[in-house]
Amino acid sequence: MKVNNVLVTTTPTIDGVKIKKYIEPVSSHVVIGTNIFSDIFASLKDFFGGYSSSYQRKLKNIYEKATTKIKKLAYTKGANCILGLKVDISEVSGKNVSMLMITMTGTAAIIDMADFERNRLSFSTNNKLSLSADRFLYERDIKRLVEDVRNKKRNFNKKLWETIIEYKVAELLPEATKRVFSLLDDAESKELDLFQEYIKELDYSVVGEFIYELLLEKRSKKEMIFLIEILTDIRYLNLDYILTHLFTDDFEQSKKILQLIEVVPEEFTKEDIDKYVQISEKIDSFFQERGERNPHKSRWICECSTQNKEKAEYCKKCEKDIYGFFNYEISPLKAKKQIEETIEILCDYYKQKS
Repeated sequence: MKVNNVLVTTTPTIDGVKIKKYIEPVSSHVVIGTNIFSDIFASLKDFFGGYSSSYQRKLKNIYEKATTKIKKLAYTKGANCILGLKVDISEVSGKNVSMLMITMTGTAAIIDMADFERNRLSFSTNNKLSLSADRFLYERDIKRLVEDVRNKKRNFNKKLWETIIEYKVAELLPEATKRVFSLLDDAESKELDLFQEYIKELDYSVVGEFIYELLLEKRSKKEMIFLIEILTDIRYLNLDYILTHLFTDDFEQSKKILQLIEVVPEEFTKEDIDKYVQISEKIDSFFQERGERNPHKSRWICECSTQNKEKAEYCKKCEKDIYGFFNYEISPLKAKKQIEETIEILCDYYKQKS
């Protein structure tokens, strides 16, 4: 189970669902400056015209942030549900600064998910699906937005970034990524930060699988580092994908996939131990030295034919090591060491739990 799957309900129980264990009370707090609403209230015309919906969306986003925080806390306690959720909004002021604080409280608990799924399926079959006018207009606006961007009728700017962040427009992930790649040489670009915000609003599994596919394409050093950083931030790791794509005839692809080993996933399972073991056992036989060692001359010859001192870790010409890896890449030796450490930690953990 993942953090996003933690259920939240305002009721102390769920009809027809057994509560296996009450764990403990949990709470979350989000403090915001009241100035975020200043632009909305600055003009009565704006407010009563097109900005009342903007006000509602801002409140919704704040509410979602508080919900995400309390769900993460409950998840770390081993809960799969939060019962009796209560929300309180209060004003905090001092030193001529006024802020709003949203507080959420509830009880972290473990419910019988089998009961919940049965109830959910029963409800779905007994209720016809309908589409409200608001939902229809929302879907239509998003569809038109995506088409405009893809047809070059709208360019990426602050307003567009804020829109796709607010509405979580996953359909524009390829276009947004391409835009960011063009800005990697500009470390001061604010669009890089906006892209990070955008990513955090999307389904991490969608983002992760998309990035995995990008890694199979030819990528620059900066692009590779950037993509791995995203996967690290969202904690996305698919060991099955690594096992399938790591050991192939395409050495450059194998190097890229090996870099994923550095990512620590949102959660581990006991089954991951066997997968890490399989990867570790194959690394030694698959990643052979691509250069040659000459112990008599205290030299090693790189695959680019350059002779290097025996103690030199990287070639002085092409900057690769004897295995064909750059210094910014995780080498087979480092990857194997990291995997073995992970296996040891997981084995110790599950041994204690058994």
